[in-house]
Amino acid sequence: MAHFYWRNILNMPPKKRVLTVAEKERIAAQLLAASEGLISTAQAMKTIGLTSPQRSDSRKKRVYRHAQKIKIVSANEASTATPSSAVASAPRQLGMGINEMAQD
Repeated sequence: MAHFYWRNILNMPPKKRVLTVAEKERIAAQLLAASEGLISTAQAMKTIGLTSPQRSDSRKKRVYRHAQKIKIVSANEASTATPSSAVASAPRQLGMGINEMAQD
């Protein structure tokens, strides 16, 4: 019986974290910046879960201004901006075999 109990605990989905309005604003700004003009500020806020009373004009302006400050970096730009000393090199492959040069 205990085995069944532990299996159910391990398969439970994680509890959802309740986000504050400020965190939702930050995420909406990130979404708006990443969309590069494909969605509106109101749509980004709605997608994140801000309710209609929370989507005031002043909050929309705040999210829009925050989104303007976010710089989107593509993967190509990120790889060229990283100094070569910071990039980890591939590990060497070690071969296992008989060493014919070894002395008995």
